[in-house]
Amino acid sequence: LGNPRPNPVGTKQDLGAYENSLYEPLEKTMFTVNKDGGADFTTIQNAINATNALTDTVYKYNGTYNENLVISNNLTMIGQDSSLTIIDGGQNGAVVKVNTNSGSEGLIKNLTIRNGSGDEATGGALKLGATKYTLDSVNIHSNNVLADGGAIWFNGDSLFIQNSHIYDNTSAFKGGGVFAYQASAITIENSNLSNNKATDPAGQGGAIFHQQMHNR
Repeated sequence: LGNPRPNPVGTKQDLGAYENSLYEPLEKTMFTVNKDGGADFTTIQNAINATNALTDTVYKYNGTYNENLVISNNLTMIGQDSSLTIIDGGQNGAVVKVNTNSGSEGLIKNLTIRNGSGDEATGGALKLGATKYTLDSVNIHSNNVLADGGAIWFNGDSLFIQNSHIYDNTSAFKGGGVFAYQASAITIENSNLSNNKATDPAGQGGAIFHQQMHNR
């Protein structure tokens, strides 16, 4: 079982250590994406599919990735540069849809997310169903939906947005920028929300609509 001993040939174990023939290699926890090649994957979704239930990381090099992503586990997604690493949804649904279990969390950082049209008419750029989610240094713009959450639709306990710009997003009814459904906490720091609109005459919350606060 295992590799021939010693391994490599001609070497000696030191410090009294012996290689275990039944060892299990450490699992890979970071996957890189470059649409032009030279990384682990050329598409973000393929990298996401390679992650497991642990908190893995997908790192994306600069470029425009024309994808609509589905995430079903705890995940960190980091771009090389927030202005130059772009995910474009092509008006073909939510750009990123997160559907994870209770107790889940995630981080999206250093990305531009644009041109989404939502999932079931909600969450143009991001439709987030997770307990806790953090958005750091993201640009979210030019997304639109026929119902709620032009840029972001969130259903969970805690949404934290920092160092980000959310602009030029549109919903028909609630939350042109952000729609939060029963979220216990929304924290926004050092961020700008501008020119987001709820276009219907009965629409509410051009920038933010918080369902729980509205129902109190």
